[in-house]
Amino acid sequence: MARKPEGWSVRKDPRTSNYTVSFRHAGQRIHRSTCRKDARQAQVEAERIYAEVVSGRRATEVGSDKAIELLFAEWLVDKEAEASDETVGFYTDLVSRLFLPFFEWVDDRKRRRLRPAPAAPRAA
Repeated sequence: MARKPEGWSVRKDPRTSNYTVSFRHAGQRIHRSTCRKDARQAQVEAERIYAEVVSGRRATEVGSDKAIELLFAEWLVDKEAEASDETVGFYTDLVSRLFLPFFEWVDDRKRRRLRPAPAAPRAA
């Protein structure tokens, strides 16, 4: 059975003093910054954000399921059409020597951090 719509709520983020809007849509809990410090302006912005997400004008998910290597390859192909061979060669070098190793390092760190912790010994 589906949940009934509950609308949105606005709260002040103590870290930034900006107001955030929170609501559920399509089974997801969504939190967005209104980028407003004034409560009245935040209410207006929250209403706009909520309407855009619910109507489908604003995406609820960020990111891609594509592998980072494929995304860079597609980007390089696009650059070939608009940049010189020298520039594309420079971009290709950046991707292979800098960007890909960095993202592999980030992925490795994330995997290590998310590994389950060893079970604590039980007291007898």
